[in-house]
Amino acid sequence: DEATNVVAEKCQEIQGNPIIIHNSEHQSYWASQTPSPNSPLGLRCNTGTKQWEWTDGSALDFKPPFYHS
Repeated sequence: DEATNVVAEKCQEIQGNPIIIHNSEHQSYWASQTPSPNSPLGLRCNTGTKQWEWTDGSALDFKPPFYHS
């Protein structure tokens, strides 16, 4: 996916990784650390399984009780 590649490239440029959230602790941490509610997440759709997953290959296993859309 082009958007995922752009995020990964930008993160590599600054020797970082996209945001990955597995639990409410991660959610709270990143909410307090990012200046914008529109920070890039490391999500992608697995073309084989047609399921969302994180760019590190781990499962999308957390959905916050609320979010801004």
